[in-house]
Amino acid sequence: MRRLLLLLLVTACGGTPPRDGTFATVTVPPGASFGQVLDTLDAHGLIGNRTWLKDERDCVTALTYDPDDRVTRVVTQDPGALFSRGGLVWYGGFIGGALAVILNGWRLRVPLRWTMHLAAPALAAAYALGRVGCFLVNDDYGRPSSLPWAMKFPRGLPATTAGNMQQLFGIPVPPGTDPGTVLAVHPTQLYETALMLGVFMVLWRRRTGERPIGWLFGLYLVLAGLERFLIEILRAKDDRILGPFTIAQVTSVLLIAIGAALLSSWSKGAGPAPGAYLETGKRAS
Repeated sequence: MRRLLLLLLVTACGGTPPRDGTFATVTVPPGASFGQVLDTLDAHGLIGNRTWLKDERDCVTALTYDPDDRVTRVVTQDPGALFSRGGLVWYGGFIGGALAVILNGWRLRVPLRWTMHLAAPALAAAYALGRVGCFLVNDDYGRPSSLPWAMKFPRGLPATTAGNMQQLFGIPVPPGTDPGTVLAVHPTQLYETALMLGVFMVLWRRRTGERPIGWLFGLYLVLAGLERFLIEILRAKDDRILGPFTIAQVTSVLLIAIGAALLSSWSKGAGPAPGAYLETGKRAS
């Protein structure tokens, strides 16, 4: 059995938990899902605005709850999470990678439009490959489904149990269903892999077309945004901010709009010259 040392906070926000506070010892099963952790905390009357969990490795995790007692944010101070099965969200890697590519292009005096143009097919392929990783780790799946290719993820992050569908995602399940029942769901990770491979092939075939430099990146934004907007309809999520629309869908609309603007503004003219590095492989002096 794994023992968690629970520190309840009233007004603390962010950072490490303060030294003052009320401690309580709670026991949850090994490998418990977030839904099971929530059930355990609720049974002990320990649900609060901000709850800090400290395990036997002195790793601290903050769980923030909304009024419906659903997990809305998880912040870990465990460096080992970088190498764990769960890992962290992709935003930091995307922003850091984009900055590294842009700065390297600037160092080599490659025009930004050329960098964007050349990166577009690779971005689609990389996204497709990344979703294979999501499938292997059993997360980012879809809503319950009865289709022949629907899949169960009993060891998912979290598991696709009826209880998790209700508690974490607000998805209704048939009345009387045991909360521990593992449900089959849409394998949206594989849907995205297939769709983004299709986007990659479209971009790859158009990379040497007659369109101006940079136009390909605008097309990538439109196709990638459309793909994500549609796939969100099937995703098991509960982060809706504008009616039925999720954060990812709102972001997708912005990507489509930006991509459409680039397609329009870069539809004529040849664009900038590639520069010495792309023409000769040598950095300009």
